[in-house]
Amino acid sequence: AGLQRNMARPWTPLEAHNDTEQDDIWARTHYDIGQIALSDDYAQSVGLPRAQRFPWDSSKGIYLLNAYHNLHCVKTIRKSLTNFRSGAPQSSPWGHIQHCLLVLRDEIMCNADDVPRYTGFQADRASGQGQYRMCRDFSKLEDWATQHTACWRHVGVESELGFRELDRYRFCPEGSPYKEMSESEWLQ
Repeated sequence: AGLQRNMARPWTPLEAHNDTEQDDIWARTHYDIGQIALSDDYAQSVGLPRAQRFPWDSSKGIYLLNAYHNLHCVKTIRKSLTNFRSGAPQSSPWGHIQHCLLVLRDEIMCNADDVPRYTGFQADRASGQGQYRMCRDFSKLEDWATQHTACWRHVGVESELGFRELDRYRFCPEGSPYKEMSESEWLQ
């Protein structure tokens, strides 16, 4: 997507004051859009390896945008914590949680964010609160992902009887050249 850090954004407390507000914030955080289909020519031009074939166009490979994998991991860890807090059975295996924690650790190490966050003397202020930093515009990433959609949604569970991976690629938006093919009778 070639995004630049050109959007000034302050660090804010970003605290929802109750579970309902928190749940609403996380319910609006989707990662399905991060599955994209890129032409082999484009992938080669930016140094990407050849990927799993896009079912509706064999000249394209399927890729997962890193930001969306990170969102998936944060949501998975959050779900595990809410399961723990409420005494509910864990919804993800421990190995998946460990994987996500390592992914996020590696992401932090890779980005090596060197922005100094000021420390204040106010008891109610966390470091950096109100201070501006330069970010990438996430809405531009969403736009780019939408333009290159793999028509994917996280539906079904691999262990369910009758599960077909192909069924996850049946969510092409209006105007997609693959919409009709993804809704074909032979898939039903």
